[in-house]
Amino acid sequence: MGVRLTGFTLTLSPERQSARMSKITNDGLNQVWHKMLYSCNQRMYLMKLLRDQGLPSKELHGILYALVVSKIR
Repeated sequence: MGVRLTGFTLTLSPERQSARMSKITNDGLNQVWHKMLYSCNQRMYLMKLLRDQGLPSKELHGILYALVVSKIR
């Protein structure tokens, strides 16, 4: 992997390339995990609010099922 700058080429060592790719991969995974946990937290908060307002268990189950199925599809 090289970078060309007006006639000069900078080449990274294999170790630096690996570390760079690892950081990119880890940053991407961290964003995916953050988004997933944020989404789960929102849905759990919604379910708690509905339960606290007295929604019966059967309806809560139906809503949770619909939320899960909508994310799978």
